[in-house]
Amino acid sequence: MDTIEISPYFYSAFQLVNSDLLSIEQSNKIGGSYISAKSDGVTIKGFSFNFTPAIDLMFKINSKIQFGTGLEMTYVRFSGEIETNANTFDGVADGFQYEFNFLQAKFIF
Repeated sequence: MDTIEISPYFYSAFQLVNSDLLSIEQSNKIGGSYISAKSDGVTIKGFSFNFTPAIDLMFKINSKIQFGTGLEMTYVRFSGEIETNANTFDGVADGFQYEFNFLQAKFIF
C-alpha cells in the first residue's frame, strides 16, 4: 500500500501536580491530516480532524528520570472518498482509540 499522510497539530501540556515525588500532567494534541492511500486499484483520499487528550502520572526517580503510567484517547473525524476502477464513494467516518500505557519513562534533558 502506498500511503501519504500529512498531520500538523497543536500541542499543549499542563502540569496539574508537581511535587518532589510525583508529577501529573495533562496534554492535548489538536490538528488535522490529509491522507492518500492506494492499493490494488483502490484509492482512499480525504481530510480528518484529530483530537487527542492524555493524562500521565509520573514518579520522579531523580531530577532527570521519571517512570509512570498514562492514559491517552483519540477521536478522529474523517471525510473523504474511496475510488475503485469504476465507482467513487463519498463518506464521513468517526474513529475512537484508547491507549493505556502501563509503564512509560520520561528523560528530562
